[in-house]
Amino acid sequence: IRIIERNCEIPHEGPFCDLMWSDPEEIETWAVSPRGAGWLFGSRVTSE
Repeated sequence: IRIIERNCEIPHEGPFCDLMWSDPEEIETWAVSPRGAGWLFGSRVTSE
């Protein structure tokens, strides 16, 4: 996380985009975010 260039516009893909636009959800694993950027992630992913 420390090596990601953060002094820029948020890109449409990649790790910085995923960090900014991913949200926790009441699911177990991963799902595509309905907003079109990032991911939805659940409890099992968080505990891993």
